[in-house]
Amino acid sequence: MATQALYNLAVEDHSIDHSNRVGLLKDRTGIPLFLLFLSETEETLFLEFHSAEDVRTHRLQAKTAVDEHAWTCVEAFFEAKGRHLRVAAFPFNPEKKALPQMMGSAGSSRLATGIHVLNQFTENTDILAVPQAPSLLNQKEHALFYKALFSQTQQLEHFLVLVDLWKDFQAESVGELKGYASDDAAIYFPWVLMGEANVPPSALVAASIQQNDQKFGIQQTPANQPIDSRLEPLLALSPAQVALALEYHVNVVQRFPKRGLCLWGANTRSSDKEKGFIATRRTLLAVRQALHELCEPFVLEPTSTDLTRRIDVSLHSFFQSHSRLWDPNAKSPFFSHVELKQEGDAREVHVQVNLSLPYAIDKVSLSLELSDG
Repeated sequence: MATQALYNLAVEDHSIDHSNRVGLLKDRTGIPLFLLFLSETEETLFLEFHSAEDVRTHRLQAKTAVDEHAWTCVEAFFEAKGRHLRVAAFPFNPEKKALPQMMGSAGSSRLATGIHVLNQFTENTDILAVPQAPSLLNQKEHALFYKALFSQTQQLEHFLVLVDLWKDFQAESVGELKGYASDDAAIYFPWVLMGEANVPPSALVAASIQQNDQKFGIQQTPANQPIDSRLEPLLALSPAQVALALEYHVNVVQRFPKRGLCLWGANTRSSDKEKGFIATRRTLLAVRQALHELCEPFVLEPTSTDLTRRIDVSLHSFFQSHSRLWDPNAKSPFFSHVELKQEGDAREVHVQVNLSLPYAIDKVSLSLELSDG
């Protein structure tokens, strides 16, 4: 699998706080962003939460069922032992069509709404969920919404999207989800019960991924591990139903004998074997971002043999300090080759990186180019 990138310097106007950045170089991953649509707000709100108590205040003050359910979904994240979550909340009119409102509109960073705000959050979140999608949209609109969302996230090459299905979805319908194809998305079902409220599973999944990242690292996926939570799945699936779901790359939330509550399955919605496993795909995206950040400062420097040496030293320092990311069974888990090439007056530094990731079938190859031409 070859992934190429040509780096350019750019200045972006972000309207949110970057004090808690996400990425391998910051030693922080697994911070979710929830997109909410609230009938009682008149402007876009960017919020940050660290406890259920802060969210509960919003839920108790909600005056409509739409808003109460939205905040209940966020509260479920903390009930599942999540610790840190960001919210982008947008005005929503229940009397108008939901799909255009949720799609939102592009514009400057301060005017963008809906799925068009995602580029403002790539530095401090890397998990994405829209827990109201199955409640506010019918099934046809639901598919159209996620198709547009996948298009946005594919361009950013950063997020893992947690897709929530409608509450009455049945395991026998997994074959009908072919339209939900994306290298950077994962589906979990069924919904879960929090007290007397029914909520989609993305909150539980996001909390589990965050805990797993903090304890084991992004290269591991929280599958088959017991989850300490009072949330309960609405449906008890038979072994045959679980097997059917996994066959179609749909993951499940279930309480299993002896294991307790678990996420079962770790599949993305990709048909590519290299990108079909959540941990491998997330690791690859995070490594791409880290390499970009490592190489970007060198772009403005004169290309020379000394520059190639300094880049190579930086890369090896990164590889060694993140040794747990690489396949422990590989003889050469990482390799880089930095070469200076010149054609006429133009000089380029070519960086070839080969990485062995856990669970990947072959080594992952990343090609980078730094040019002063």
